[in-house]
Amino acid sequence: MVKREQVAWVLLMASFVALATVTIVFRDRLVGFLRSNTRPALMAEAQRLARDGRIEEAERAYADLARHYPHREDVLLVAARFADGQGQDARAEDLYRLAAAFGRHGPIQSYASFLDSRGRGEEALALYRQYVADHPSDRNAQLLLGLRLQSRGELEACRSHLLAAARDSKMQFSALTALGQAYRDSGMTEDAIGTWRDLVAGGGSPARQVYWQDIALAYAELGRWAEAVKAWQSYLALFPESLPGARGLAKAASETDDSAARTRAALLLRSLEPQERVDGELASWLSVDGFDPVAGENQVTVYLTFQDSVSKRGQCGLRLQLAREGDGGKPVTLATEPDSLGPVPFWRGESVRQRLAFALPADLPPGDYTLQIALGPKATNAVPLHSLKIGGEEPGDAAQ
Repeated sequence: MVKREQVAWVLLMASFVALATVTIVFRDRLVGFLRSNTRPALMAEAQRLARDGRIEEAERAYADLARHYPHREDVLLVAARFADGQGQDARAEDLYRLAAAFGRHGPIQSYASFLDSRGRGEEALALYRQYVADHPSDRNAQLLLGLRLQSRGELEACRSHLLAAARDSKMQFSALTALGQAYRDSGMTEDAIGTWRDLVAGGGSPARQVYWQDIALAYAELGRWAEAVKAWQSYLALFPESLPGARGLAKAASETDDSAARTRAALLLRSLEPQERVDGELASWLSVDGFDPVAGENQVTVYLTFQDSVSKRGQCGLRLQLAREGDGGKPVTLATEPDSLGPVPFWRGESVRQRLAFALPADLPPGDYTLQIALGPKATNAVPLHSLKIGGEEPGDAAQ
């Protein structure tokens, strides 16, 4: 009996020594093998195959991942996105649905986006409704559901979700912005004013203070002119050259008994109005109020107002061009300086006065032309400013 135990012990120790020896000798290979078969490594390999255009291999790799990790949301989602990108709708939807079944917001959002992209908004909305019903404390989901309902015109339904989202400081700005518009669109002007006041009270950034103009317009709609004056003054404190602001202030002040306020508002408006009014539209977010010609010089001062906020560089490039009157030919682009407005951002309701100098081509045929302004360099829409007569004058009077 003792001998058998001794033999077993010797065999056990020998196995241990052999295993240790193999591990030491082949350690690098074993470590490399184990690392190459971890979940992150397999996911990276599948992504590499897809990136290299080896689609069939990538498809098998993603299928293997989904099969081996059926309870990993991240695996199911990357596999779903790959199938989605390959146009494999049925496969993608199965994977999105499996990921969403775990009941967390990220996969729900991805599945809803997939349904939206396939024109199945009703199903996406139902998915979000159920998720929010199960997770009412998820403020981000409350916000996204509220925005979905608002975009569909379900204003009453959206408000409760936006109010819930506004309780979270991280969601407050987006929630209150949407909520104010929902109240406004519902005809609930007093509630809209209260919401916008909460917005501007939340900080001094232009993104918040820009809502003073909405407050002012709402007060004007209600005929509360003194409050409209104060709101416009608060707005103009941050955007002192806003032509819509000055016009709104002058209108509100004219409805009050405060003669001093009327005088100040009229003076401000006079200082900001262009000599020549145009009221043209360069884009949905940028309008041309007018211009001041500079006599005897190839210059013009343009007055522009932003109808929406702009934050991207490159959006505000400008060019001047000449279109020959009575000729349907392509306008002549002029060398223009400066060739852009800046720096961004610009805010909704903000106005800019910019002097532009331009050079006339030496070989320009004489005739009657219209000076136009356009967003450059590829925009097709242009706003006419004024007429120029080229040729027949003294050199210093070429552009009149």
